[in-house]
Amino acid sequence: MVAIRLIALVVLLAGVTATLPAAAQALFGGRNMAGEFLTNEDIQIRNKVGVELLKSGKEGDAVEWSNPKTKSYGTITLRDAFDYNGMKCRRVELENTPKGLSSHTVWYKHGVCAVPGEGWKYLY
Repeated sequence: MVAIRLIALVVLLAGVTATLPAAAQALFGGRNMAGEFLTNEDIQIRNKVGVELLKSGKEGDAVEWSNPKTKSYGTITLRDAFDYNGMKCRRVELENTPKGLSSHTVWYKHGVCAVPGEGWKYLY
């Protein structure tokens, strides 16, 4: 039963991420995770600071990102490390506020894994 649910989740995520630009697929979720769309530029800024955190951060470290042009901003917090199918992974917590609309701030967490030869990739 767990295997069936995992396969269904993978298929669902593959279908969702197939419709997103490559920049949105790489890390930290997609465009609409905050209820309002983040721009591609927002996602690139968020991913850049997030990758730096993954490279050098330790559990509990946090970085803020912002895009003055769109007024979107957020925080990425590094959580525990774990192994998944032989890959080194980290859980991250994200808080995103699109277009400066604090009433639309969304908090969520998911995992990212270091895929050999490909860098960090979104797991769930």
